[in-house]
This record gives sequence, C-alpha cells and structure tokens, in this order.
Amino acid sequence: MRGVLLAIALALFSSLFIALTSELAARTGLEILVTDPGGQLPGARISLDGEEFQASGKLSLRVRRGTHRLEVRAPGYRTFRGEVRATLFSFNPPLRLTLEPLVLRGEIRDELDGSPVGGATVRGEGFSIEIGADGRFRLEKP
Repeated sequence: MRGVLLAIALALFSSLFIALTSELAARTGLEILVTDPGGQLPGARISLDGEEFQASGKLSLRVRRGTHRLEVRAPGYRTFRGEVRATLFSFNPPLRLTLEPLVLRGEIRDELDGSPVGGATVRGEGFSIEIGADGRFRLEKP
C-alpha cells in the first residue's frame, strides 16, 4: 500500500514539474523603453494584447513567446500601434520606441479677401505663438 501511495505521489509530482517547466519555457522576458526625442517619457501607457500598463518610460514583464499587439500612448504624442515578436527563451533585447510629438500646423487668412495675415498671435492654454509673414504657424509640444 505504501509503495502505491509513493508511486501516485511521484507521478503527481512529475506531472506538476513537467507542467511548470513547459509553462516557464513558453515565456520570455520583454522590456519596452518609451522615449521622446529628449529622453525617457514618463506617463506613457503601454497596452500589450489589450492589457494596459502604466509605465514610467520603462516596462519589463514576462510574456508568452510569439507575436503580440502593442500600443503606446502619451498625451501630446502620436500613438504607436504595431506588433512585437518575443522569440528567445529567457531574454529579448529591449524594444526602444520613440514617440513623436504632435504638431499643430495652420494658416491664418483674412476672412474677406483670403490673403495671409502676418504678425498675428495665436494663443491657447499654456502657449502663445507669433505668426509668420505668410500667415503660417507650426507648434510642437515642447
């Protein structure tokens, strides 16, 4: 009887060990670094396969090997959408993403004759910009 119990316990332990080993082998490390042209971008939101993470410019996690959907968002920046492939068993090189600032472009024209209005000022919340002689302006996030 004791031998039977020992055999059952050993079989259960072996099954559990094999299941854990295969689960660990199916996962790999993934590191995502989010920057803007000036350096690390705190406050970026990273979504991997629909699960969202708050990141301070860097996110490290264990994922299943294979292709994953990636979306990175930050206020004032263009959203990145794409795929990332995690292929190695233990570690993949860091994925470095540089988000580009949003740019506001425009042109000020006279309502009556349509001619460019040079020297005007465009003001908004937290910014003010002088308009060129041709009536055009370009505003990037600082």
